[in-house]
Amino acid sequence: ATMTTSNFDLMRSFCTDLLGLTEIYSAPNDAFTCYSGSASDFDLALFNTANGETGLHHVSFELPDEADFESAAEGLKAAVCPVDYEVESDRKRAVFTRGPSGNGIEFYHDRGLDFSGIAAQPADRQLYLV
Repeated sequence: ATMTTSNFDLMRSFCTDLLGLTEIYSAPNDAFTCYSGSASDFDLALFNTANGETGLHHVSFELPDEADFESAAEGLKAAVCPVDYEVESDRKRAVFTRGPSGNGIEFYHDRGLDFSGIAAQPADRQLYLV
């Protein structure tokens, strides 16, 4: 999941101290932090927003390989489901859409957990690049 908060320090403490998540990456400029739980390598991205926008930005579904990703992307387009954003990077391949209730949904194939270059990207793109 990817969430946004205007109470970044408090949410960071909440994620580690109360939820027991492990911080696996923190952007040098405190733009975002990534966490893992006990069952996988990457579970939550938390973004620091100054504009007051808070809450769930999108949920993500990881696909095991490039072929499954291609099939999912083609399936979305065949269902005439609008694709809001696409990512092709060293970090991942992803398509973003919205469910019937307007919630953001990401289908992605993970290519590695290198988040280091994301903080240098424009702020409005970072939410999609983690």
